[in-house]
Amino acid sequence: MMSSVMPGHGSGGGAGPARDGCLPSGTGRPARYRDLMIERLPADVSEVLALVLDQDDPVHAALRAQVPHLRVTGRCGCGCGTADLALDTRSVEPAPVGAGRFVAAEAVLTTETGECPGKVLVFTEDGYLSWLEVCSWSDDIEVDLAAARAWLRAGHRP
Repeated sequence: MMSSVMPGHGSGGGAGPARDGCLPSGTGRPARYRDLMIERLPADVSEVLALVLDQDDPVHAALRAQVPHLRVTGRCGCGCGTADLALDTRSVEPAPVGAGRFVAAEAVLTTETGECPGKVLVFTEDGYLSWLEVCSWSDDIEVDLAAARAWLRAGHRP
């Protein structure tokens, strides 16, 4: 069974402000949201998940075990890199987070100059990875998945 959930890109819940064009549409998906054929997990999504999910945290370790089974089923069309994730729930165990939707991990993004233009959030649904969101708080600094990956790789901390 494929599990796929979209927790509301750019809406409330501390996820940060929505980008222009990422506001929810009447269908429950953000405007400009692109449905994709189930696509193998791209390297940028995989690496950002690896950088955000702490190896020493038992919940994160269980989520990291799911990454090889993930697929991307949709992307936000604004270019931020936010991705809807799915996996065959029969192939992996759920992480011990309980039923429902949770922010399982987050990382504030910090530039080389110490500015914090956004963050990355990792959502789960019923213990399974379901959504990677890239949030921007800046009008001056471009925040997308490529920039998030570079800042996370560099280890800049607020």
